[in-house]
Amino acid sequence: MSKSAQKPKLRDYSRITLTTEESEQLRQLLSQLEQQSIANAIIGAVMVEHELDGLLRRRFKRKDDDTWEQLVSDQGPLTSFNAKIIAGYAFGIYDKKLRDDLHIVRAIRNAFAHSKKIIDFNDKLIIAQLTKAHGLSRQFKKYLNEPMPYLPACKVAYITVCQKIALELLRRHTRALQSSYRRMRQKMAKQPFAKAFGLTAAFDPAQLKRLRELIPNTDPNSPIPLTSLGEQLLALTKSSKKQR
Repeated sequence: MSKSAQKPKLRDYSRITLTTEESEQLRQLLSQLEQQSIANAIIGAVMVEHELDGLLRRRFKRKDDDTWEQLVSDQGPLTSFNAKIIAGYAFGIYDKKLRDDLHIVRAIRNAFAHSKKIIDFNDKLIIAQLTKAHGLSRQFKKYLNEPMPYLPACKVAYITVCQKIALELLRRHTRALQSSYRRMRQKMAKQPFAKAFGLTAAFDPAQLKRLRELIPNTDPNSPIPLTSLGEQLLALTKSSKKQR
């Protein structure tokens, strides 16, 4: 039975890639202070782990869905949040400080998810973890160490750590994508067909219009796949050489 024909399982929800709208829903839910603290704890960790997934996935040579599913499956090397944090540090995606903050989020999430009694963010052990976070200011940490810290403030501390980590991971992912795009443009500019037709790496609209006129049977309203573009232009180049 192929993977596409397999019945969906509850476990699959922990492996999916969120859309932009779904990611925004997570951010909005995380900021709701009136909900149960266990919800904030889990949602914050989910948001952070999702951003980490995006960075990790692009590091592998094979980035298809089937390979990623095997990596994060029950028997895969990235089945846990802890394994992903270790892998991200090993890949050099982030430094020791961000790695430690990721472990703090993971530890607090696990405490809420597995505790047999109801705990909250003003618990002494939770506060001990939060005060180690590099993403919190000294003033915030000083307040958390008071004898009776205000519960909403403790919850805000955790939310702040999660948001800062997620934002930093997103920034790193954006920079990585921009670097990949620049390398792709440079590589495309060196291709024979690009040189032959005087293309810019960015393929401006005027150049694309000229290319459509050169390539037969092309819908003027549809985008030209780069692979098809290269193959057809190379074929035209070879054909012109033979005619000579």
